[in-house]
Order: sequence, then C-alpha cells, then structure tokens
Amino acid sequence: MKKFLFVPLLCCLCLTMAAQKKTRVVEDGGTGPYKAIMSEVASLKAHTVLAPQDLSPFSAQKPLPVLVWGNGACANSPWEHIKFLSEIASYGYLVLATGFIPMDDEPYRGPMSTTQQQIESIDWAEKQNADPKSPYYQKLDLQHLCVAGMSCGGLQSLFNCADPRISALMICNSGLFNQQNAGTAMPNMPMPPKEKLKDIHCPIIYLLGGQPDIAYQNGMDDFHRIQHVPAIAANLPVGHGGTYAQPHGGEFAVVARHWLDWQLKGSTEGASMFLGQDCLLSKREGWTIEKNDLVDGPKGPATEFVMQLKVTLDAPYSVGETPHGRRTVIPITGGTFEGPRLKGTILSGGADWQLAKGSRTEVEAIYSIKTDDGVYIHIRNLGIIASEKDAQGNPSFYFRCAPKFEAPEDSPYAWLNNALFLCAPTFGGDFKGITLNVWKVK
Repeated sequence: MKKFLFVPLLCCLCLTMAAQKKTRVVEDGGTGPYKAIMSEVASLKAHTVLAPQDLSPFSAQKPLPVLVWGNGACANSPWEHIKFLSEIASYGYLVLATGFIPMDDEPYRGPMSTTQQQIESIDWAEKQNADPKSPYYQKLDLQHLCVAGMSCGGLQSLFNCADPRISALMICNSGLFNQQNAGTAMPNMPMPPKEKLKDIHCPIIYLLGGQPDIAYQNGMDDFHRIQHVPAIAANLPVGHGGTYAQPHGGEFAVVARHWLDWQLKGSTEGASMFLGQDCLLSKREGWTIEKNDLVDGPKGPATEFVMQLKVTLDAPYSVGETPHGRRTVIPITGGTFEGPRLKGTILSGGADWQLAKGSRTEVEAIYSIKTDDGVYIHIRNLGIIASEKDAQGNPSFYFRCAPKFEAPEDSPYAWLNNALFLCAPTFGGDFKGITLNVWKVK
C-alpha cells in the first residue's frame, strides 16, 4: 500500500517542480540600486525577463520603463548579453529579451528567433500592466519604451521601428545592408531596405565597435542617412562583439544605460553623456561620438576674431528724459585698435548715444578709425545693455553690439563691407576707457 501511495506523491512533486519558473541571478544582480533577477515566464513563451528582484519600490507614480531586446545572430536566447541586460535592469528597467532563458554560459544551439518576438514582448508588457493579478500591474511606463538589439537583433529592431509604441531605438553593432553588400548577410536574417529608415519616428543611437566592427559601414551609413529624427553614432573600437561579455556589460552597458536614462527617464545626467560639444562620452577613453543636427540643435555659424578696440571717453552728459527714454551721450576722444589684418587709431569726435528705458539701454556709437597705412573707416555700432534677473533670481548682465563698417571699396579693407560682425566688451584691467572685441560671423 505504501508503495502505491509513493508513486502519486512522486508524480505530484515532479509536476510542481516542472511548473516552477526558471530564475537566475547574473553576476551579483548588477551594480544599480535594484538588484536584478533573470526569469522565464509561462505567459511569454520563448522570452527572457530581467527585472529588479524587489518590485515594491515601483508604482504608477514611479513606473519601470521597458527595454525590448533582440539578440546577435538572431539567436533565440540572450545567452551572449545577459551581463549587459542584467546591469540595465538593476537601474530600474523591465528588460524583455527575445529567446529562451540561458541557465548556464553555454552557447545557444537552436532555431533562429523572429522579428515578431519583439512585438510579442510589447504586447505582453501592455497586458501585464493592465492585469491586476500581474506583479507588474500599473508598474510599467509604456509611454517610454526602447526597442534595441545587437547585430541581427538590431536588424529586427529596425524592421519593427514603425511601431508607434516605440519611443526610442538603440541599434548595437548593426545597420541595414545595401544592395552592394547584402550577399554577406547571414542566411534568414531580416533584410529591410535602406528606405525603412524613413519609418523611424523617435530618437535613435547606434552603438558600434569602430572600424573593426563588421557592421561599422552599415551602421554609419544608416546614421548619415537619418536626418528627420535625432540620431547619434557612438563608436568604441572593440569590434563586432562589443563589451557585452565583460563584467556588468562593460563600456557598452554604461553608455546604453545613460541613453535609456535620458530617453526613457528624462535624466539630465543621462543627457550629459551625449549633449554638447564637450559631452561626457567624448571624454571617455576610446569613445568617439557623432550627432546629427537634431540632437544638439543646428550648429551656429563660426566666428573669426577681427580686432580689439581700446576706446577713450570723455565724461558723459545727460539730455534728460525724452519721449523715447532717458538720453545720455558719451563722447569718444580717441584710442587704438589692433587685429590680425588691421591696426591703427580711433579718431576723436565720435560719441555713443545711449537711450535708457527701465533696465534696458540701447547703444548707438558712431565714430571713425584710421588704419596705420592711412585708410579711414567709418563705424556705426548698435547694441543693447540689459540688466535683469535670471530664472533663479540672480542678477544677469547683457552687453552685445553689432558694428557695421564702411571702408573704401578700393582699399585693402573692403572686406569689412561684406560681412556681419559681433562685438562684446572686456571689463577689468588698468585701461580707463572701454575695451571692445570684434568678431566676423563666418
């Protein structure tokens, strides 16, 4: 009798163990504030979920943004990328990776993944966020969702780029093939044409392994074609394999996390990695960065230094309140000027006619200069002096002018007639007059 009871109990135990989901903590769960765990989920077959082990810090007021990931070689398992993905999850992300959970470090051997699996990930996240029985109920930020992938996974991401639910793209060691090199692609990879780039509707970053990366040419060609959305190409010359297998995903994980923090969380620290001429990424060893004009905004025109004028002044006198404001006149008595292409003296007889109203003063200085080779040049300098408070309530002072030159057409200085110029003062020093610096707008 005991023998017959033992068999059903053993079967029940086996069924219970089979029903338990597989889980694994990668490395130490990541370096972020929310230690991550990797899991398989019965309701999302052929996918791997990486998320913070403790979901209690997250809510509708503090939701988890979502990263959807596709694997290199179209592998149906994220076995090559788990350190990278676990690191990202530990900073407060739900990561949905295409493919079966890797319970060891052995390479995946099996059928390829499909582009549809990324769409399945997004659909699943929407259902979980709406299901009161789900641990992710009202804890997911579906307005901030990035689709990303490495190599073939990057092609899958570009294949799916038109999905309106995507708010950011991250293409790693990948780029679309063109007609000339399509024959080098691995069989059965998705092969969207370059025209697919027009379907991108959100900011995009290419993380590439520099010229040693077999995807470098494709990725950079994509980047240079994308002008309708903000686009970044970041390169670290480590080749096609990136740094995914390094502890916590290496440098690629650092840059990827800052991109996600900026795009999905609005983090100013994340943005500082990419924004500005001296962005933090440009200072990280080995990295180079290129951006289209929509990232930092169109670049302003360059300037070229023209000269510095040291203008001597007489005591100002006031005309008083007029219908246009309070008029003050500052006589110009002389001075000198010097620059790379001209130098000489400032003639007396000119003046600065200033008109003040409230905290704003309009400047109109009219005078003449004489070069050291005897050429007279007339100057009319219009500007604004403004004193106010900035957004933080601190005093703010603005003083800029736009000089206009009239030089003889038959002189070596006729070029002054054919350009726009900017002028700003220099304060301090022992000189008793005013020092003005002039730049040509190139």
